[in-house]
Amino acid sequence: MHPPTPVIERIQQCLARIAGQTCLLCGGPAATPMCRDCVADFVPNTVCCSHCAMPLSVASSRCGACQDWPDDCTAVVAPWRYVFPLDRLIAALKYQRDLTVMPALTQLLPALPAALADAVLIAVPLHRQRMRERGFNQARLLASALSRRWRLQVCHTALQRTRVTPPQVTLHGSARRANVRNAFVANGCIDGASVCLVDDVLTSGATALAAAAALRQAGAREVFVFALARAGYAAGGRYK
Repeated sequence: MHPPTPVIERIQQCLARIAGQTCLLCGGPAATPMCRDCVADFVPNTVCCSHCAMPLSVASSRCGACQDWPDDCTAVVAPWRYVFPLDRLIAALKYQRDLTVMPALTQLLPALPAALADAVLIAVPLHRQRMRERGFNQARLLASALSRRWRLQVCHTALQRTRVTPPQVTLHGSARRANVRNAFVANGCIDGASVCLVDDVLTSGATALAAAAALRQAGAREVFVFALARAGYAAGGRYK
């Protein structure tokens, strides 16, 4: 994502003042949902594992965290780190049901990676009970936004969640993997297709790997994972 030049930025600010449009974060004039200064506060996930996108201090072809991952996941694309202010925006959407942050999150979507040029977009689904409680699926909103930006097909019926599971944020390590094991089922409409599984945040990868396994069992040729943000390790091996 390339920021506008200073001249274009000034023109956009003037137009924003005329139109009364303001930045969703700072309230200043902006021709886009977030102004250039606020976008600069987000942390790109540029130094990371080339396979699972785990944030690292030094780039790696494949980090230790994903060495034992099954082959169901081809690779992960995660353009941003799950740190302030992006973590606050995603939390506001998921836990406070604040849909007004969606334009800001949409502004952070990257250009289409070459590896996904022929992929079908599939959002990580919520169980119908969780869907009723929340009223929307943030992964589906992101998948629809990516479909418009990347001009790729999105399929909301190929993958279902078969049982309610406790939120992953309350669990750690092997408990996350056990929590979502066999929690997804896919149908054969994606047989032979390249799939891009879409979610808001990738933490341990347990949910994405369980969903990817179901998609591969249904015949998907390969499964990439797109997450807007990637969490990294904090002290003690816990995620942040």
